[in-house]
Amino acid sequence: MAQTQTQTQTPSLQTQTTTTPKIKKRVIFKRNKTPEEKAKKTATFQESIDIKNEVLEEELTKIAEEILKEEEHAKGYDEDTADEEEDQDFPSLCESYTLQNYKNGLLLTNDEKDCYMGNVFSEGWWNKSLNGYVFKKDKKEELIRDGAKFIETNPKEIEMNELQTKKIYKKKVRDRTYKLEKKNKKILAQIENLKKQLNENKKEIKKLTPSIKTKTVKPKKEKPKVKKYSVDEKSVADELKEILEDHLPPIKGWVQGNIKEVYLNVEDKFKTLKEAHDYYKETLKAKIDKNDNKYVGIVKTSSGYILKPNTHKHGLQQFNPKNPNTPANIKASYLGKWIIWRFDVKCLE
Repeated sequence: MAQTQTQTQTPSLQTQTTTTPKIKKRVIFKRNKTPEEKAKKTATFQESIDIKNEVLEEELTKIAEEILKEEEHAKGYDEDTADEEEDQDFPSLCESYTLQNYKNGLLLTNDEKDCYMGNVFSEGWWNKSLNGYVFKKDKKEELIRDGAKFIETNPKEIEMNELQTKKIYKKKVRDRTYKLEKKNKKILAQIENLKKQLNENKKEIKKLTPSIKTKTVKPKKEKPKVKKYSVDEKSVADELKEILEDHLPPIKGWVQGNIKEVYLNVEDKFKTLKEAHDYYKETLKAKIDKNDNKYVGIVKTSSGYILKPNTHKHGLQQFNPKNPNTPANIKASYLGKWIIWRFDVKCLE
């Protein structure tokens, strides 16, 4: 029977293991945010930080105003403002006051803790440390006549009272300054905490803002394009067809020399044949003398169209690679492209 029980139990266990359902994992696909959504998120966050910064700045201004008020209130305890001279009418009666000698004058006081009655005594001076009015000795009879009681006192006692009042005043000032310093320390600690919060907010804003560095590109100033001269811009055949006024037909060749040595303040180099010929007609022609002509014509060289003199010893030269008088710094291939328009002396007659 036991064997049969065990045999019957085993298949039940197998059935239990097979019937357990499998848990399927949920796969969540996250959608990447668009740059517009990111920008909106950063904008809302920045607005909240700006609001916090405004609240912090308002708190700072309130704290600064409280400090200024406390400092102005503390100035009221300054000893320099103790004595005040005021001008008003003399009162008719001062029955509650007592009069006594004080140094070289008189002291008028009463039994009250604070006997200051404003600017009522025109000929007396209020002394805060003595808590009374000081008069000259010649006012003794007038004050007694108005009801003040004169008391003979010892000057040492007056000095002792004065010292005691000064000590009390100094103690009040010390206590007041201690309280102010203690309060100022708390305020300074609050200010430092607020500054730290502001710096942290700034760092968070930098992290959220896109790290794209915008470069300010300055507009380049466009320089006017200057046309460069080239010997090959116009062919030799075309140049030989050009006929100029007051000049003979062109030929291949050149003349050496500098015309500026002969005619002062004269330009000699131009980029086009027209410019050179116009300059001859407008400027150089007026300077040429019939009896002493020193102008030979216009020469096309590798550097431009140049006005040349007739004073050089070699005179007119034509292209020949074996010519010893050819310039050493000029290539032979360029010399074959040099052309001269010789000046016709007959035009001066």
